[in-house]
Amino acid sequence: MNANRPNATSGFRWDRGMTHFAIAAAILIVSAASWDVVVAKLGLILDKEPVPWPPHVRVNPETFNLETLPERLGRFEMAPGSEQILEEEMRETLGTGTPLDKSRVENRRSNWYVMRTYRDTTRPNEPFSYWRLDITYYTGTADLVPHIGERCILAGGGSLIGRPTEVTFPQPMHVPPEWEKPLVFERTRFEQPGRDGISVQQYVQYHIFSLDGEPESNWMNIRASLSSIFGGKYGKYSYFAKIQFAPLHQVREGEVQRADEAAAEFMRSALPSILAQLPRAEDMARLHEETQSKGK
Repeated sequence: MNANRPNATSGFRWDRGMTHFAIAAAILIVSAASWDVVVAKLGLILDKEPVPWPPHVRVNPETFNLETLPERLGRFEMAPGSEQILEEEMRETLGTGTPLDKSRVENRRSNWYVMRTYRDTTRPNEPFSYWRLDITYYTGTADLVPHIGERCILAGGGSLIGRPTEVTFPQPMHVPPEWEKPLVFERTRFEQPGRDGISVQQYVQYHIFSLDGEPESNWMNIRASLSSIFGGKYGKYSYFAKIQFAPLHQVREGEVQRADEAAAEFMRSALPSILAQLPRAEDMARLHEETQSKGK
């Protein structure tokens, strides 16, 4: 027999393995076709929609820094030349001014930041007179909230003094209803090398988040809200903003209570103007209702 001649059984054969493959492929095809139906039926939220800034808010379309925060916050005034404008590389690290932001800024839906130093005009030469204020606004993504205090401190070469702790400040005035209560801030103590490279300096910073217009101190709650496939309180619309401030004055162990008192004073002066730059809870509810009405 010619060894090169194919026999009757050497052609294509449908074996058990290919049967399993065909079944798996069919399941995938059916699953893909019905996935949109499943998503619709269960009301799953797979894509987060960006939340527009309030009508009066203005963000620089080139550098993505907030331009409408007043230079005077109560008795605190911005120190001349203290505003920091980030270069592109730093903006990418912070997550503002990304290609996605550049496509959204004209529609007033991009991320933004503001970094300034304010000084107490009533006590300009005393300790705790100067305060560094950082605000970052994020929307339209399932961001996992990477820029929390302790991580940024470690990344910047500092080291933590103990674990971050919660501190409650008195109820502020002239703020939206959701904020009219004693507010819980996270306080982080840390140290970093002095300019001489030998000494060690100790500092403290405070932060709170606005999650969809409401106060939130725990970043894990924000992560859970943003990553939920069932959406947040306002469906597919969500934003969070980190409000962080710190005295430029050193804060050693025995000065923490005084720093807390000074921080409460700064918060009381600055918070109303800060919150005016952010969508309120009522804005979020209105946006959600409008979307639901259009979908009917």
